[in-house]
Amino acid sequence: MERRSERSGRGCGNCRKASGSWAIQSHRSTGDAADALKAITVFARTFPGVKRIEPYIEPWNRGSIRAAEKAGHRHEGLLPTHQEIGGIARDMHLYVAP
Repeated sequence: MERRSERSGRGCGNCRKASGSWAIQSHRSTGDAADALKAITVFARTFPGVKRIEPYIEPWNRGSIRAAEKAGHRHEGLLPTHQEIGGIARDMHLYVAP
């Protein structure tokens, strides 16, 4: 994420920021990913103008879905062909932070 200078006069407004994550094998199914997502959510809210935190998760990624739900994020729906990854349009589940 990037924080814009207060002096620039170009605040975040309704801008969108993205982050991605992954967990090494030894930290999967431990709750660490949910704890990290909670921390990222708190941190993201320190940026001026950030109103929503929206994790996008591929439907096959059960671990990330569990982490988002454990972190208290609410499922808002499936977005067909929402994001291009490796040249392929992928469906994404949209979650929203509490």
